[in-house]
Amino acid sequence: MMKAKKKTVIRLTDTIEDMPKKKGLNKKAINLWKMVRYGSKGLGIVVFGVVLMLVIVMAYLAAYNGKIVPGVQVSGVEVGNLTGEQAAKVLEARLERDGERELVIRHEERAWRLNDDNLGIEISVPLTINQAWMVARSGNIWERFGEAQRSFFEGVNLPLEVSIDEDLWLPVVASISAEIEVTEIKPSLRIETAGGDKEIVYEQGQAGLEVDEDRLKQMILEHRAWLDDREITLPVKQLRTEVSEESVKKAITKAEKLIGGSLIVKLEDNEWVLGEEELVGMIAIGDDATSRDRISELVTVYSEGVNREPQNAVFRFENGRVVEFAPGKEGITVKEDDLMDRLVEALDSFNGKNKIVVETPVEKKEPVVSTAEVNNMGIKELIGRGKSTYLHSIINRVHNVSLAARRIGGTLVAPGEVFSFNQTLGEVSQATGYKPAYVISSGRTVLGDGGGVCQVSTTLFRSVLDAGLPIIERKPHSYRVSYYEQDSKPGIDATVYDPSVDFKFRNDTPGYILIQAIVNEAERTLVFELYGTDDGREVTLGEPKVWGQSAPPPPLYQDDPSLPAGVIKQIDWAAWGAKTSFEYKVTRDGEVLQDETFYSNYRPWQAVYLRGTGGQ
Repeated sequence: MMKAKKKTVIRLTDTIEDMPKKKGLNKKAINLWKMVRYGSKGLGIVVFGVVLMLVIVMAYLAAYNGKIVPGVQVSGVEVGNLTGEQAAKVLEARLERDGERELVIRHEERAWRLNDDNLGIEISVPLTINQAWMVARSGNIWERFGEAQRSFFEGVNLPLEVSIDEDLWLPVVASISAEIEVTEIKPSLRIETAGGDKEIVYEQGQAGLEVDEDRLKQMILEHRAWLDDREITLPVKQLRTEVSEESVKKAITKAEKLIGGSLIVKLEDNEWVLGEEELVGMIAIGDDATSRDRISELVTVYSEGVNREPQNAVFRFENGRVVEFAPGKEGITVKEDDLMDRLVEALDSFNGKNKIVVETPVEKKEPVVSTAEVNNMGIKELIGRGKSTYLHSIINRVHNVSLAARRIGGTLVAPGEVFSFNQTLGEVSQATGYKPAYVISSGRTVLGDGGGVCQVSTTLFRSVLDAGLPIIERKPHSYRVSYYEQDSKPGIDATVYDPSVDFKFRNDTPGYILIQAIVNEAERTLVFELYGTDDGREVTLGEPKVWGQSAPPPPLYQDDPSLPAGVIKQIDWAAWGAKTSFEYKVTRDGEVLQDETFYSNYRPWQAVYLRGTGGQ
């Protein structure tokens, strides 16, 4: 049978000398016994010490009742054993004696000399005195005793309470920064062509330099708080992106796949096209770098250009015309993070000579007032759009295009009505505001009133095609006009010449159609938008075909006695002849509404020069 283990017993009557005789005791047990055996005495000593310290502190503060305790200074100015009012006067006298201090900031050979007024620096004497007053009067008893002891035996030196006016400080630091800052040029890649081949070249970049603005402000505040006369060395930060050889190789490998590629970011009718150079520039280099960092800047700029607030519809009808119209438009906000994700993914998807299209992710917000709510004519939405450009047009032609477009714009076409361009436009002459510009008349290009009106009829023709409406009358020009091929293939034009040549179409939709003109003289663009009711029709425009091209005849020179001898003046320009056609098909729910082929036969056109014979 096993013997039970004998327990070790500790009694309160035991002494510290008895402890070694006790077997099996650990240190924790002995410490616990000490706390119980001697605790009452220890606690008494502690309580006595606290009371004594409290008495000393209270007696000390009572001795200096209403005064700052001895040994306290503010920026070297003695304020101890003074009342708050006395200390304030002493400190103000010192500041007044010092006068306006000049603060010098230096960077290499440059120096900026400033003062408190420049920087908006304000020294608060009341706040400073309050801080001095609180020495040995705040915190617990131990902290108060420590501060009282330190101020009496060692002294306490406090800084002035100083603030800076941000509205004055920011322009000052911006001016300093502008003088010394160097923009960092980050490592990048570019495409270089050598011997017909394209290769990726690594550009090392350049280190940058910028002012450490937070540190500079702190240094200025500290200088004034301690009444320091020494110059401040301008704190600057070096900017340099460190890259490893491995990260450069990785970036080059990725960039090589982008050569010959293009990325198209689409939003409604807008396209943001990024070619190979832009794509390669989006590749980030560095162990911690990502393409997202580079792309974010581009996306921000792009978003600012396409974001828009919702636009309420406006519709004002007077004397049979719409004199003010603005369609209701959804507000659009680009989802920048989502777009960046798509672009990063697209960059990783290239494999040489690819074209990738990315749709712009957006949040849409409906307008409070829609287009349908401002009229009862069935004008609800955009149903057709046509555009043309007329770069290099003379000033008179630009004027005529704008005038004719404004007179066509605002027209309402009732359901079933046939629209006539000539009838709607009215008389074209100097009497109605038109200026002389080049027109085709009797087989010649001559100056005539209203030159440029055909730009308007051609653009309207394109918008009617886009809307899928039936064309009642359309005639092409006699020869190819360069304006109509600036943004279109040959054959999509319509000439007018009152009263013999007109452009007509029928409104076969269930509601009215509003013709809206948008003219941009600066960019030489004209847009027609047709608003009405979308009845679900679908339009197919075939690719224009061109054949039978023929060279222009030799130039024709005609003698003109009104010009001085030897002067040559061109009055007509050469154009190649050609035959063109395109197919136009409109369907709705399987029903064919229009199925037509438009033909054009452009004659070759010779250049004509006048040769001066005057004085002979």
